[in-house]
Amino acid sequence: MADRHSIWYAIITYVPDQMRYERMNVGVIIGDKYSQQITFKLLPSTNRKFSNFFWSSLERKEYQVSIEYLEFLLKNIQNEMSIFDVPKYNNADWNTWLGAKLPNGIIISTPHTARTSNDLNVFNNLIQTYIGDQFLTKAEKALSLKTSISSLFTTYKHLENKLKRNVKVQPAANLPLKFEIDYAYQMFNSKNPSFIQITPNETSINDWYKNTFTLLNKNRDNFHLNIVTKESDYQSSKSALRPLLNDIISDERVSPILVSNEKDMHEMTGILNQVTNSRDIKDWSIKQPYIA
Repeated sequence: MADRHSIWYAIITYVPDQMRYERMNVGVIIGDKYSQQITFKLLPSTNRKFSNFFWSSLERKEYQVSIEYLEFLLKNIQNEMSIFDVPKYNNADWNTWLGAKLPNGIIISTPHTARTSNDLNVFNNLIQTYIGDQFLTKAEKALSLKTSISSLFTTYKHLENKLKRNVKVQPAANLPLKFEIDYAYQMFNSKNPSFIQITPNETSINDWYKNTFTLLNKNRDNFHLNIVTKESDYQSSKSALRPLLNDIISDERVSPILVSNEKDMHEMTGILNQVTNSRDIKDWSIKQPYIA
């Protein structure tokens, strides 16, 4: 059973003009110090929540520049293997945590703490409370498989020392190419890694296929690749995923996992058991060049 653990969260607000005394909640960020991961949601300038907020196209453009820069800063932190000390105050402390000055007009609240066994539920509740889920698209309201799986793993504390997240992979030593795989672990009976990769959205599927094909084609080592995807995406007759995934899983080193319900995810039980019975990261003995 998943354990309750501590998380922190903060609300992101935008103030276009100090003289107007107007502000709007435009984002949410949560952090889990135990898993050393953050999750965030930011509203683009085209969101209908802003229909009567900006006084000019220039104000809208200024907001978009600020929110894109903030997203860049947060993604840099998201890609790190650790989160710095949680900011205690606004402004200067957030600047230190982000590694840069807060973008113009952006204010982030003092972090609050909570205890939960389900980060995703907290995240969705914060969005509903502070942003309003009526301002999210149908796609945004649907649970992100990647977010759901991240939340699933963080609820099992014993996996923290066994799973590496956001692993940079170099398919071959002589290739100036690196790409990211979501998770890696090493079984006791193998000298090679096992990977977990979650299929991306439709717009990124071709790049994902090329990267995965290159990794498989350039290495004959006996590593194991688990590919997780939504069953509905795979079964859809309009999706470009099925033929690409079928080609990838024809390699005997690849195992597909089709998730039918992001809230249940019982199909992940086998992977959870594998990771539970895998080596601690400090005991890994992987020397192959494809781990960049």
